[in-house]
Amino acid sequence: MRLIIRLWFAVLTCGACVSNALALTFDDFARLPEVETAAISPDAKHFVTLQPVAARRSVVIYHVDGGYCAFAPNDVKIRQVYWVNSSHLLISVTRPQTKFSLYGDYRPHEWTWMLLIDKDCKNPKMILPDRSGASAYGFRGRVLSRLPGDDHHVLVVAGKIYKLDIDTARATAISSTERSRCDFSRRFVADATGKARICYSRVGRDTAIFARLDGSDEWVQVYRYSWDDRHAREISFEGFAADPDVAFVVTRNGGERLAAYEFDLRTKSLGRIVYQNPKSDVVGYILEPGSKRVVGVEYETFDGDRVEWLDRSWAQLWADLSATFEEGALEFVSFADDRKIFTIYHRGPDDPAGSYYLVNLNKPEVSKLGSMYPAVTPAEYVQPKLIHYKARDGLDIPAYLTMPRNVTGKVPLVVLPHGGPESRDDQAAYDDWQQFLTWRGYAVLQPQFRGSTGLGRSFIEAGYKQWGLKMQDDITDGVLDVIRQGLVDKDRICIFGWSYGGYAALAGLAFTPDLYKCGVAGAPISDLLTMTGFVNGYSGYGFDEEYWYWPRAVGDVTRDRERMAATSPALHADRIRAPLLLIHGTYDTTVPIGQSDEMAKAMERAGKPYEYVRLEGEDHHLFKADTRRKTYEALDQFLAKYLRQ
Repeated sequence: MRLIIRLWFAVLTCGACVSNALALTFDDFARLPEVETAAISPDAKHFVTLQPVAARRSVVIYHVDGGYCAFAPNDVKIRQVYWVNSSHLLISVTRPQTKFSLYGDYRPHEWTWMLLIDKDCKNPKMILPDRSGASAYGFRGRVLSRLPGDDHHVLVVAGKIYKLDIDTARATAISSTERSRCDFSRRFVADATGKARICYSRVGRDTAIFARLDGSDEWVQVYRYSWDDRHAREISFEGFAADPDVAFVVTRNGGERLAAYEFDLRTKSLGRIVYQNPKSDVVGYILEPGSKRVVGVEYETFDGDRVEWLDRSWAQLWADLSATFEEGALEFVSFADDRKIFTIYHRGPDDPAGSYYLVNLNKPEVSKLGSMYPAVTPAEYVQPKLIHYKARDGLDIPAYLTMPRNVTGKVPLVVLPHGGPESRDDQAAYDDWQQFLTWRGYAVLQPQFRGSTGLGRSFIEAGYKQWGLKMQDDITDGVLDVIRQGLVDKDRICIFGWSYGGYAALAGLAFTPDLYKCGVAGAPISDLLTMTGFVNGYSGYGFDEEYWYWPRAVGDVTRDRERMAATSPALHADRIRAPLLLIHGTYDTTVPIGQSDEMAKAMERAGKPYEYVRLEGEDHHLFKADTRRKTYEALDQFLAKYLRQ
């Protein structure tokens, strides 16, 4: 079945949107995405998006019968939005402030709370302000479950579980620290009835998973793993089988690849394999709205995520949608209660940046709601190419190479290592940095160096304690490979990255000073020793998993101090020859701006050329429109100065 596609003009012509341009401009990249998410209300009469209104990220609620309203509270950042019934939404928001740290100083922090508003963007009420200081690493308020058959209450998580009365905006904790091992859990999983059945808790160096058997309120430990063997034994509980005491999980079970299993809560053991792929990691399950039964398993490939459907009706629906769009990536976003009307995200050759659509199976038709970057057309988009090269020790390294359009001869190259470092670039996802750089005439190389995800447990662990060493060699070897192919100008190469990618940019300048003409480090780690102090103080000395990740993956300041000092670019600024641009937000809670301050001082002492852009009030993720523009302008001007002929 091929569904009819039409445009939803109320969205595409609203004041928060822009029309499709004939050619790309600088503004098309520097502005915030035009539409982020599109969630349908339970009664299918409204849908909500996140859109820039007057350059501020705002909640915009559309009525399917016409009209819309916008809501953007002052001085906060809108993080997530949820329908809690057909007339009300919960908005998770944060505000940057400072807090007193364990080191006796004040550090940036994101205070978290939730706002309840109605479908007309009126009557905002504050819910559960979180002043525990713990939200920087995942305590942001979120909806755990809409309670079946109850439109007046919803379960929310803000450190612990609360039952929220939507009519009165009052939230009541449903457990206390005296009774529950799971209060202040980092993660809960609820069943189809809305009851929390799984929770994750920290016990020293271990992650302990507790469960409540069907009909019981007692939390019992069913699984435990140490951070030392995290990649081998970590487990993600996703949902429940027809037997309420059998859960669906994703784990490696000691092997290389993440796979889908059943888990028996009574025997505390893994059961049958639901799905596994020898070449790809399972990334999660697709749960049917309402019933929460598993209908599919999602796994990742180098050209996008794929789904192994376990239910014929869902497989047929997916086939019908795929036939409508012909090719590209599809993703379910939200469903109305009747499951006949829902929203999806699609990205493909005819829509490179991706758009949101409203699907109505009752008609049947598909209505386009809006595009993330409407000016990026197929004529403007450049498809990255997957390449492979050998690292100096023989390890195969995949990478993406994107060449600019309509350019002849050898072109300047920007090396763009990803952050994380336990993450990966995705050929099927839209990458605004990548497309901006190719639009400006640069080739872009994105190495998937050891330590990246998606290539198996051994590949991740091969990056342990290799910051500035083999991980950096993998990046260098990729640059040398494209030089040998004669694709780029060896005298016009710059390295640019954010977060860990920013560290890699600094390490590239310091430890391979002859390779790069310039470097741009966004929110970088510059000193592994002082960053260890920040991690220890910020994570509460063991409460957060980051505390245990750092000595395992990066280094221990006692046993590995000499190596960590040798691979800290701020301690070797005297070796740098190329100009450096530093960019950092003053309220970065992931990598403190002190890391860039330290690097700037080191460059000053060494008499090395550098520029420094401080983004006032910005966090780690370029959340604000004005600082996003400032970042793009600084990057563009800096690269032009050193890479343009």
